[in-house]
Amino acid sequence: MIKKIQLLLLITLVLLSSSCDFSEECHYKGDVQVCFDWKKLVNGDAIPQRMETFFYGEGNTPQSFILSKDTLLTGIAAGQQQVVTLNHPSQVTFTGTDNFETLQLCLPTFMEKGSLHTTEAPMIYMDQQQIKVEPYDTVSCRLAPQPVIQQVNFEFEVIRDIAVAAPLKLDTELSGVSTAYLISRMEAARSSAMLGFSTKKESENEFKKSIRVLGLNPSVSGLEAIPKILSASLTLEDGHLYSSEIDLTSKFENFQTGVLTCRIEIHITNQGMNMQIADWKTLDWGDIHLQ
Repeated sequence: MIKKIQLLLLITLVLLSSSCDFSEECHYKGDVQVCFDWKKLVNGDAIPQRMETFFYGEGNTPQSFILSKDTLLTGIAAGQQQVVTLNHPSQVTFTGTDNFETLQLCLPTFMEKGSLHTTEAPMIYMDQQQIKVEPYDTVSCRLAPQPVIQQVNFEFEVIRDIAVAAPLKLDTELSGVSTAYLISRMEAARSSAMLGFSTKKESENEFKKSIRVLGLNPSVSGLEAIPKILSASLTLEDGHLYSSEIDLTSKFENFQTGVLTCRIEIHITNQGMNMQIADWKTLDWGDIHLQ
């Protein structure tokens, strides 16, 4: 009888030591072979050197890894895992990292002239996949990061309907720019700030500027629309200053693609300066080539 008890105790000890890590409960683990597919890399862009990769398991503490290439990760909690990968530019911060549903990336903000301002978004590539990790086994996770920001190409043409000096510089500002991105939904979070930007003079009457944003706040049912107002200040060579603004809220409402080109005519008249849209064209990231 004593020998049987000793045998049972021995078997129990062997099972406890070999089957799992033991603390308050048993935690099974497996391995994940992470592979990156860069077919959605924008033409002319370089593959990011560092991809921050999060694993969110059921009831487990999130795990985070910095990956630079295809990698075999060991010791991943078994069960369903939500995997998120993205490059992590220095100006981007994370919030809500304890839970996949609250995970956001955020741009810096600052107050200027009584208004909240933000900066342009860096290029951000992201993907997410759901996998099931089997105990003591290896599962493959293929990630295909794609651009999740949006780019607006502004083109301005100054039309002098009266005799005035040539344009010297054009400073602009856009309201309603998102400052946060909700990763679980792969869309910009409802947030709003001003983004100021100076344009580049291309010819005597032509100015251009491309800006990158996390998003431009489409309307949400039951909530008031966030205005997207473009303000512009035009300085002439003789020092005269003209200013105006145009409401682009309705135009940005259906901006769901990666890239948009907006051409705006700036008219200088006896009544001052006014702006109107001359052209509006949307593109996917795959249709452009970065210079």
